[in-house]
Amino acid sequence: MGGTEQELGEQYKRLQDTVSERRADALQHAPRDEQFALEYARLVEAAGRLLDFEKALPARLTEPARRLSQRIVRWCWAGQAVVAAALIAVVLASDRSGWWLVLLVPHLAATVAGVFQTVDADGHLVRRKVAIALHAVGALVVLVSLRVISMWFLIGILIGWAFIWGALLDEKETSAKGAKA
Repeated sequence: MGGTEQELGEQYKRLQDTVSERRADALQHAPRDEQFALEYARLVEAAGRLLDFEKALPARLTEPARRLSQRIVRWCWAGQAVVAAALIAVVLASDRSGWWLVLLVPHLAATVAGVFQTVDADGHLVRRKVAIALHAVGALVVLVSLRVISMWFLIGILIGWAFIWGALLDEKETSAKGAKA
């Protein structure tokens, strides 16, 4: 579906030229002539192809960036899921309190769910930024669960998750409104 901007520009130019040629062919005949009807049908067909191409052009232009965002999102969320699973293993293997699972299991579940999110052309940049911001929350989870920093930073973790899910839900609502319009 993609293509470089230059290739897409060349294809657009060819479609425009085809429409121009079909128009010139149709103008060579009288409107009541049978050949005019044939040429006019060819003109309408060429114009339809041009319009279809124009509709698909924005998505085709953003496709390479969307694919990059999809990889970034998938790997960020998967990386955080692996970190959460490792922290759960550390808690279970060590003498640490099982109460840490109250923090770590939801973190693991949310990050695993995030791996499978759909990255569409409209909101791919928002999802990319959210996935990168997830690492700040993940760093806090690691530091708090390993008792490197104070338990008071649990508040920061909750605020971070609120911002992440808020941004994702806001992006979904914005995409849904844009699709309806």
